[in-house]
Amino acid sequence: MQLIESDMYENISPQVFDMVVANLPYIPSQRPLFVAKSEPLTALYSGTDGLDHYRVMFASLGDYISRYTKVFCEIDDVHQETFSQMVLGYFPDAHVEILKDLAGKVRFATVVFR
Repeated sequence: MQLIESDMYENISPQVFDMVVANLPYIPSQRPLFVAKSEPLTALYSGTDGLDHYRVMFASLGDYISRYTKVFCEIDDVHQETFSQMVLGYFPDAHVEILKDLAGKVRFATVVFR
């Protein structure tokens, strides 16, 4: 297994990955937060709907996946519909599954390509 840390695609040459795990900023910018002062806001907020970083990721993801690639993302509970719609806009044949965390809140998404 090879792990690559990168700011989006900055350190990655085009190649096919079996798995992509993304914990990108996903909180809508207008939502007030009560977080530790040590957490930078750029690590949390991603545009008005919270999906700007994921749009950048999925817009170029085609250079890095095969039909066997699985993508795992942390998302906000308000993204249940919009995340799926966004992914299907880039990859119409993909299968998106939205999962809940242990507290019962929408928190994760998996994407499988067909």
